[in-house]
Amino acid sequence: GKKLLQIMVDLWTDIATMLSKPPTEHSTTLLLLPKFAPDDWDRFQLASHVVVKTLTCLGVDELASVVFFHPFYERDAVEPVHEPIHGHLPPGQMLRSMLLVFYDMDEIIDMDSTLHQNDYSRRTPFPMINVLRSEQVQLAEQLTSGTKVYCTNARK
Repeated sequence: GKKLLQIMVDLWTDIATMLSKPPTEHSTTLLLLPKFAPDDWDRFQLASHVVVKTLTCLGVDELASVVFFHPFYERDAVEPVHEPIHGHLPPGQMLRSMLLVFYDMDEIIDMDSTLHQNDYSRRTPFPMINVLRSEQVQLAEQLTSGTKVYCTNARK
């Protein structure tokens, strides 16, 4: 509805502002959405699909990446459950496999708990979208194993 339209306007404004400046001046922005579905994770994650589809359809995902945060973030409720989705945590089965690449099973005391606790890394007091330059995300992944860093954080 009207609120989602305003989010898209604000998102495009933030992306345009960020990309109009050199990366050294403006590399990320945080779109705070305290009044958009703060108690409704389903509604927020459906809106996240609109954001991602718009970015990918227009090819803007090559320039800007998004990361979604919500007070009730739950990766298992994001469709498709078993596939990676731009802006969301990896699916549980994928994260399980990633963890096992870097750690022995006996190093991970409780895999299910580790996977469930991972949702907390995306829980914030109110909904928000972190907008980053895609080139900087890719550079960070090249400099360090993004998967290794992610797994280390998930394990903690």
